[in-house]
Amino acid sequence: MVSGGLLSLTLLWRPDEAGSTLVFAFIGGWGIVDGIWQSQITALVKTQFIEYGEAVKVNAHVLQALGSAIAFGYAPFVSFSTKAYVSLAFVAWAIMGYIVWESTTVTFQMRSMSSSV
Repeated sequence: MVSGGLLSLTLLWRPDEAGSTLVFAFIGGWGIVDGIWQSQITALVKTQFIEYGEAVKVNAHVLQALGSAIAFGYAPFVSFSTKAYVSLAFVAWAIMGYIVWESTTVTFQMRSMSSSV
């Protein structure tokens, strides 16, 4: 949610000389949000795939690097607003995926608890 708000802020904000404080606030907020995303995703993946151990962590880092390489590859050819909209779409997709995963996990746990009684 905060990621989407920060991305929306970048779409609405028009830079000026007095706005340097806002730039630093955005950078700090983005760093905090990114740190939370990274730690939560790592913990989520590790708890779901315990039997695969370090391979899961390595695959997550490889996919992150691939995403960064793709983003840097198309960066010169795409406007900032397009990049922000693509990022917003990925954030929305990630939130929806988490909601689906969470509801599926809770439903599975409820069914397994009721069948064991």
